[in-house]
Amino acid sequence: MTPGSPFMTEEEASAWLRVSRNTLIAAIQRKEVPGVRKIGRAVRLNKYAMMLEDLGTDVGTLAKQLGVTNIDELFAFLDGKGSSDAAQDGR
Repeated sequence: MTPGSPFMTEEEASAWLRVSRNTLIAAIQRKEVPGVRKIGRAVRLNKYAMMLEDLGTDVGTLAKQLGVTNIDELFAFLDGKGSSDAAQDGR
């Protein structure tokens, strides 16, 4: 994955999710994986979409809960590189 990019290849995503590439491909074909983008024959997966799906929320709701005001803050928080007052307060 390119540093700073939310997009992963199938190989990178399967390693990140700790599943085999074939398992991931089957889940993509069943439309069980959020954030999938196909560009020609290339497949890219958005790690933030997968993280939010796993949390059972959407970007707007999570941003409000964490008290972040822009998308870059939210992504930094999801990457573990940022923090919010709400998260530090335990809200």
